[in-house]
Amino acid sequence: MSSSRTFNRKRMLITGKKFIKAKSFSGMLLFVSASMAMYFANSSLSIYYFELLKAPFVAGLSNSIFIMDAKTWVNDALMTIFFLLAGLEIKREVSIGELSSIRLAAFPIIGALGGMIMPAVIYLLFNFNSYQEGFGIPMATDIAFALAILLLLGNRIPIALKLFIITLAVADDIGAVLVIAVFYTKTLNILGVALSVITVIFLILLNRKGVKSLLPYMILGFLLWHWFHMSGVHASVSGILLAFTIPLSANISTSAFVRRLKLRLNYFESLEKTHQEKVLLNSSS
Repeated sequence: MSSSRTFNRKRMLITGKKFIKAKSFSGMLLFVSASMAMYFANSSLSIYYFELLKAPFVAGLSNSIFIMDAKTWVNDALMTIFFLLAGLEIKREVSIGELSSIRLAAFPIIGALGGMIMPAVIYLLFNFNSYQEGFGIPMATDIAFALAILLLLGNRIPIALKLFIITLAVADDIGAVLVIAVFYTKTLNILGVALSVITVIFLILLNRKGVKSLLPYMILGFLLWHWFHMSGVHASVSGILLAFTIPLSANISTSAFVRRLKLRLNYFESLEKTHQEKVLLNSSS
């Protein structure tokens, strides 16, 4: 009985690991979390929900301490990481992937521009004399939910359609973030802007010099996020700029990579030879 229970537990653990590693898991997790958030925000527990969003969270080391509420951490910190990863994916596709030609890349970008301009125009037509500052609200396509839908569909949709939607969503969100930075920044810290520009220049120089190690990019990327957050401009812009400066080429040369593969292959061949020798000895004895 105990062996069967152990087997069932191991089977459940393996199934759970496979489910978490599946591409659809993150999409399902996002939709479940969004549904729970909408439920709590519109229920009798809404007061606790909104208090949680305002709760201060502290992060940092020694003198560099950041104190922000949960909502700001999500919007300014986690979304920066999200834009960094999405920007890296788009950069790879634009440089060496399916969007490497101007003809292929222009189509989703033009679609994103139309998806931003037309909703803003329609909004201004109906609200030109009042609430003009709200034109940026209908401009943004939620990239997180767009990608979640793609992950839920999995391999049932073609790669070309995935790349089109991802590029359109990312371009749309980049445009929306730039609109927020230009039109919705109430107070602008000139020192923060100047330090951001200097940091971006250093990142570009690292790229030009052929630095492949990620550590200096991560350090300067954190500083860039800090300067953007200090400047008053939406901090997620730093994730996009960092993604564009990180080099695409590998940290190891092709010849060195081939040598490593040969060493690994020889190692596995020696293991297989040793195993066969042991089998022969056991059979002879």
